[in-house]
Amino acid sequence: MANVDNPSEPLLTLAEYLELSLDEGGVVILTRTNEKSFAVYIGDAMSALSEMRARGKIAAATALGIVEQTNPGWNQIVVGGQTYRFMRTFTQLEETPATVFTPT
Repeated sequence: MANVDNPSEPLLTLAEYLELSLDEGGVVILTRTNEKSFAVYIGDAMSALSEMRARGKIAAATALGIVEQTNPGWNQIVVGGQTYRFMRTFTQLEETPATVFTPT
């Protein structure tokens, strides 16, 4: 478990999207769109990309920071006093590699 008193921008960003996924019912999915950014989707990782809710783009440095500061499998982080539990997995969406964060 990572207890973060001064959370980094990547963990703050992840926490925001985990909250959104809990509100909307779905998982957080990151896919690289180009060298500088990743797209963020909320939805079912088994669905077609067109069926997912696009939630914006984040800088590649932020997305890579999220991956570097979390582990494959089960994770628990505390950001701003709030505990987030999730599983990080990988999948492929329409031939595009994707990282999936499933809140638990």
